[in-house]
Amino acid sequence: PRYDYNQIMYKLDLDDPRLVLPVPIYDVARDDKANRFATRPQLASGAQRRIAFFALDRPHDGAVPVFAEGSEGRSRLRIGESASTRSNGAGAPLFYVLDASAKAAPATVVPLYEFINDGDGTRTYSTDAALQTEGFRREKQPLGLVWPNPLGTELN
Repeated sequence: PRYDYNQIMYKLDLDDPRLVLPVPIYDVARDDKANRFATRPQLASGAQRRIAFFALDRPHDGAVPVFAEGSEGRSRLRIGESASTRSNGAGAPLFYVLDASAKAAPATVVPLYEFINDGDGTRTYSTDAALQTEGFRREKQPLGLVWPNPLGTELN
């Protein structure tokens, strides 16, 4: 009855590199363009902030970096080492996903799929394997594993 519960919270250091928690990954694409993702620090002020899913924001065992390549509307997510990273050392990962072939993945993760429009080559990404978008087909293998957004709401 005389225990000070606040002392426990003060001992939890969220900047500790051993603590890797999923963070919101926002879909900040405009209008009907393909997904464009950002974490909280990468968001422009006033940007639309729909949480697409949750992923890791730093390296961890079993996590694979995800890079964005191409221009808006033609952008694509690449798993692993980015071409720009190999050539000049620039280009930080957008986020990290768990390896889709991991045998011991947490029960709460879902696959992140890439959908390709064969007509114009645009791509979109979703955790919904049954997503039906006209002209798009789903790749068989997921890019990686992420945590779904349990709310499905926009934050302003």
